[in-house]
Amino acid sequence: MVESIIGIRGKDFVVLAQDANTTKYGILNMKFDTNRLFKLSEHCAMLAAGEPGDVVQFSEYVGKNIQLYKMINGIELSPYACANFTRHEMA
Repeated sequence: MVESIIGIRGKDFVVLAQDANTTKYGILNMKFDTNRLFKLSEHCAMLAAGEPGDVVQFSEYVGKNIQLYKMINGIELSPYACANFTRHEMA
């Protein structure tokens, strides 16, 4: 099954969308209403695709590290910095 995620950025907005049925693996349907949208900070959100356990674990890891950065440094990461951190952690 192919999972679809799309993001559209405008001047003053962002639209994120995903397939409603993204958890089909083989002949099993684990859930039909899985939410794959994760709020990372006040200005950053992430949609994720993949195995359900991996998605939740990785998204929580990224979100908690972004919150930790804000607690330690007193400022929030920019959306560009959040994306850069996420890319680095995936590699």
